This record gives sequence, C-alpha cells and structure tokens, in this order.
Amino acid sequence: MMNNHGFMIFSLAAVFVAIVLNNKTKRNTGLYAIAFAYLIGCFGMGMKVSALTQLFSVKILFLLMSVSLFYGYAVNNGTLQVLASQIIYRFQNRAKIIPFILYFVCFILAVFGASPPVVCSFMAPICFAIAAKTGIHPAIMGMLIATGSGAGACVPWGTAGAVICGMAKDTQFSEHAFGISMKICFNFFAGALLVLIVLYMALKGYEARPMYLKKPERLNKVQKTNLLIVLTALAVMLIPALTEIVAPNPVTGYLNRYFDPQMISILGAIACSALGLGDEKKIIRDVIPWGTILSVCGINMLLGVATEAGIMELVESFLHSDISMGLIVLVLIVCGGFLSFFTGGVTVVIPLLMPIALSVTAARDANLTLMTSAAALGALATGMSPFSTGGSLVVAGIPDEDERVKMVNWQLMVTFVVWGFFILFGVTGLYGLLD
Repeated sequence: MMNNHGFMIFSLAAVFVAIVLNNKTKRNTGLYAIAFAYLIGCFGMGMKVSALTQLFSVKILFLLMSVSLFYGYAVNNGTLQVLASQIIYRFQNRAKIIPFILYFVCFILAVFGASPPVVCSFMAPICFAIAAKTGIHPAIMGMLIATGSGAGACVPWGTAGAVICGMAKDTQFSEHAFGISMKICFNFFAGALLVLIVLYMALKGYEARPMYLKKPERLNKVQKTNLLIVLTALAVMLIPALTEIVAPNPVTGYLNRYFDPQMISILGAIACSALGLGDEKKIIRDVIPWGTILSVCGINMLLGVATEAGIMELVESFLHSDISMGLIVLVLIVCGGFLSFFTGGVTVVIPLLMPIALSVTAARDANLTLMTSAAALGALATGMSPFSTGGSLVVAGIPDEDERVKMVNWQLMVTFVVWGFFILFGVTGLYGLLD
C-alpha cells in the first residue's frame, strides 16, 4: 500500500499533467484536475466520494459568480466602454502622459468588474490606434494594457482578487482576506507603474505627437444608472474596509464583517435586473467566467487531495528549517512566473502557490503581505506573455500582421523585464511594507 508521501507526489504531478493536457487538448484544466482528484483520492487514498466533492470550493465559485454577474451589467450595456472613451478623449491634447492615462483606464475598468481578457480585447485596438497616431512605441501600450487590467483584477471583487479572498477565507487569515487582496492590488499597481515609467523613458514615450479624436457618445440613462449603482456598491464595500485598515473601530469593524463583496454584488445584480439595465440571460451565459471557475475549483479540489495526504504539514516542517525568507519569496515569484508562462496565472498558479504562502506565514510568523504578494504577483507578472490569454488578446489588437510579429518579440522581452522588477521588489522586501 502506498504511503501518504507517494499520494502527495502523485497529486502534485497530476497538477502538472493537467496543465500539459490543457495545453495539448485546449480543454479545461479543471476537468482533468477533478478526474485526477477522483482517481487518487478515492481509489488510492480510500476517500469517500462525498468527502471528495466537499473539496470543490463553493466559496470561490459563489464569489466569482456573484461579482461577475453584478459587474457584467456594466460590460453588457456598454457603460465601461463609453466611460473609457470619455476619459481618453479628455486627455487627447496631452499625448505625452497618455500612456499613464491609459494605464489608469485599464486599471479602473478591471476595478469596475471587467475581467482582464475583456479589458484587453476592448482596449488593445484603441491603444494601438493611439500609438500609431502619436508615435508611442507599441511595447509601452502592450505592457500598460496587461498590467493595468491585471492590477485592477486583484481587488477583492475582481477575477484574481476573488480567488485570493476565497483561498484566504479557508485559513486562519480569513478575517484578513479583504485586506490581503487590497494590498496585493496596491503592490501590483505601484510596482507595474514603476516599470511603466522605466519603459516609458527607455522607449522615449515623452516624444509623443499630439492627437485628435472624435468626440465619444455620452452615457445614456441606462448607463448612468448602472454607473451610479456600481459606485454605490464600491463605496459600501471600500469605505468601511479602508477605514478599518487605517483607523479600526467597532462601527466599521461590524460593517466590514457584513458588507461582503459577494453579497453586495448579489444585491447590486438584483437592482440592475429590476431596473432592466441589461440582458440577464446573456450576462449569465457570456460574461460569468464559467471556465475560470471550473479551472480554479478543479485545481483546488486536486490540491485538497494533496492536503488530505498531509502536504501542508510536510511543507510546514520543511519551512521550519533555516531557509531564509528572502529565498522563499524568490522561489515563489520565480516559480509563479515560470508556470504562468504555460498556464493560467489566476486559474492554476495562484491556487497552487497561495496555500503554500499562507502556510509559510502561519508557520514562520512571516510578513503576510510579502508572502501573499510573492505568490500572486509572480503568477501575474508574466500576464503579457504572448502565450497567455491576455497577451494573445493584446497582440490581436494590432491590425498589421508584420507589426504583430514584431510585437510578440517585444512582449517576451517586456514580460521578462516586468518579472525581473517584481522579483527585485519581492526579495528586497518592498512588497511587505504595507503589513
């Protein structure tokens, strides 16, 4: 009979096999992960099927489903598209700073609930058209689209943030889940902004020519109403949470406990549906990222089998040794970046590395923000890679075939630059300053 160490190895190997099968067959990683969890858990370890199915994270499913449903109305009725066009139009005469405006726009769109692939598919054609008019290097545009949308997705109700919160809520750090996600978001935003400034200076973005754009349409009544509901929901979630971080008190502590993103999102979705602000059936069918949900929950189930075999105890005992925290941070960021070159950072790599980061934090009383940022930002640093979903959508926004080929080479180079800077920010401890 195989011992638990053997089942741990098989479970971890199965994660990588699932990734390879996903790349080869283009089928959802989560399906393979669930199948491997069933084979290893039930037939190998003797788990009951009922115990195995409990490892499928309903918390993550509900969080991703609820926030995507609510913010999907703003995507469905065009609110985000019009809002982005108006912001860009207001800065058309300030071409030298337009890359930073576009970075902020991509960030805001993701904060408002648009997933990074949606932001990339919408913003890429706009950004590259602006690049052609102003002479700004396309590599700057590609970088700001990928990192701006990635940073915005790290808010607790964003695609990445929902996964991070969902995993943190299953640990002793459940009360800090919202704060963990917000601090990772800030670290990503600030770190990527610094890299953008370096790239802007190196590629002479300050030499941009003036541009003239057609005046965009105004927000209609439906879009204004939707924007008001979104802003109200954001205020209800953010004000108590941020106040609790800066100046903890019983009132905001109580509100922060119950003004949860997933339940506020459900109430917001009901309001949008009641007011007829979008096509609910189309949003449920097309906007909610069912593929992402299946991948994340499937990988989570397989890792749950590894946890049942005792992998977390093994990791904790290993990390109680004299390994430096700097080396652990380095390994997390390097492994996260490497793996996300070949598979989804949010769907596979964060669910794989985040439990390790949280386990290390608990075992070594480590810096929570530093460890979780290392696990998440390593996985998200290579989001501009042409092999990733976001990176491929960025390239697709370039109309000329020859320029697309050139852009792929620039994407690879810039991806390594971003990754390198994130490693530097991690090992120097800069990502832990907010803790």
